[in-house]
Amino acid sequence: MLSIPLRFLSLASVAAFAIASPALAVETGSSPVKVTSCVVASASLNNPLVEGLSRTNGVTVVIVNTGAKTASAVTIIGTYHGRTVTDVANVALAPGKSLQLTRSYTPSIYQGPDASCRVTHVVFDDGTSWSTPGQ
Repeated sequence: MLSIPLRFLSLASVAAFAIASPALAVETGSSPVKVTSCVVASASLNNPLVEGLSRTNGVTVVIVNTGAKTASAVTIIGTYHGRTVTDVANVALAPGKSLQLTRSYTPSIYQGPDASCRVTHVVFDDGTSWSTPGQ
């Protein structure tokens, strides 16, 4: 008779449960993909009467995969000058790698600090995903 040590049996049971349980497919906690930069791309209006006023040309975001799995899609929410934009980037972002994403949106007048961006959802190439709590 084949004897399997109890510790291996326990790990096998946990692994089988994880595969069979869809609730474990979505992780919560700290995002495995982080935003390291979020900048509104702008072009000056060259209007000497209104200092600092620009027109948006889009947003450039730099993300880094701090997790252990390759990310295949990342959802980012960005807020700038009272506007909120949600965008999904289909990527192949390996652990430890970073990527610059630039998106163009409808141009608008812009004044103020750079955008605020955060990752809310990540899909990994193994089919699992991570979401911010409550998403």
